[in-house]
Amino acid sequence: MRVVLDSNAIVRDYRLSGAMIQSLVALLDPDEDRLCVPKVSLDETKVHAAKAVQAFSANVDRGSREISRILGTKVDSPFDQSYVTQTIRSYNDFLNRRISELGISIIDYPELPHAELAERAFWRKAPFDAEGRGYQDTLIWQSVVDLALETNDLVVLVTNDKDFRLGDDLHPDLAADLTRLGIPRERIVLVKQASEIAEQFAELRKRDLDQLLRAEIIDGFKKGQFRRTDIHEALGMAVQDKLQYRELDPISVDLPGEFESPMIESVQDISDVEITTISALDDEGIKLLISLTFNAECEIWGVMFKPDTYIRDDDDIRILTFDYNRTHSEMTATRSLLIYADAVFAPEDASINLDINDYEVIVSGY
Repeated sequence: MRVVLDSNAIVRDYRLSGAMIQSLVALLDPDEDRLCVPKVSLDETKVHAAKAVQAFSANVDRGSREISRILGTKVDSPFDQSYVTQTIRSYNDFLNRRISELGISIIDYPELPHAELAERAFWRKAPFDAEGRGYQDTLIWQSVVDLALETNDLVVLVTNDKDFRLGDDLHPDLAADLTRLGIPRERIVLVKQASEIAEQFAELRKRDLDQLLRAEIIDGFKKGQFRRTDIHEALGMAVQDKLQYRELDPISVDLPGEFESPMIESVQDISDVEITTISALDDEGIKLLISLTFNAECEIWGVMFKPDTYIRDDDDIRILTFDYNRTHSEMTATRSLLIYADAVFAPEDASINLDINDYEVIVSGY
């Protein structure tokens, strides 16, 4: 089996240490299976990381200027251009080392004729979208196809990119590629997250989890207490660690567009935990992969243009500081989110390594 990581699978876990990678390392047979990443995915990840560092540095610069204005004394940002450049270089070096440590094979850029690539873009054939975006995705898809042509192994593409799919199935344009090249459709499998990979392997490896432990875990996660560990507190800390200070789309958390730069500041409560699947990552059940959903009550911070604060019609959007700066007020709102996640869970010490796959608002004032 060949498992290929799309760039979005790495960007979700910049340090390649989350539930997804832990699951793959545990499940893949080093003698029979291979974990791969296209060079284009690797390069795209490095660009994403660089942009994130630059954006964070710019935010700190703005904050330093605001502090200087408040104190009347110049406060320099600790992140000058040389620091940013060194940070980006350090991450690139780390990622290269991490890829090597994990034994991940790098797939070089495919030899795809420019005329063929251009025709695909002109006709908006998947994975190009209606706006003509999809250059990197097309190179990734060609890398997957090349693997399928080189080997008789099953090829699994780990991606949550919708442009590879139509609904839950492979996009017809991509299925047509396989037919044209004589590749059986079942030879290529798309998965979005770690739990789907575990289900694929569970069917092949025939691993079974002790039913008593399974029942104990399900009950403990639902009630919030597993042995001596407060599971709900651990989940809240994990959500906060993954989402805190990450800028969100206002629409995704059911806030008006005038609520600018919304970020989850804290997680107040975890409730209604439901486990959908539990899979063993080893024969002894030392590590388990759990797919679950739960409600997280979050405090969301943002800013709003001062005139807009007078016409807001949502009582749940509250002013923290009206004169946050010359033009904006500091705001907060409470939103209850339904979180879809995968977690690598170790029953022995109740440690949780969480990957958040998606979320949606379930209680809103807007």
